[in-house]
Amino acid sequence: YYPAIPTLTAAGVYGERTEATVRAFQSIFSPSSVTGVVGAGTWYDIMNVYKDLYIGSQVREGQYPGYPIS
Repeated sequence: YYPAIPTLTAAGVYGERTEATVRAFQSIFSPSSVTGVVGAGTWYDIMNVYKDLYIGSQVREGQYPGYPIS
């Protein structure tokens, strides 16, 4: 959904690629705190983005066709 955020393969290590991906996420969703560290604020932002994507992708009965899903 966000091509500016690099994809990763889980390696079990918080390395340079993970930090770069976190920085890319932070630059989009919390531009005032681009640190590359996943603190409470970043976890909160990740949770909200995930929730929006998950809930927004569910089609509900009676939903108007073509209605933008948030």
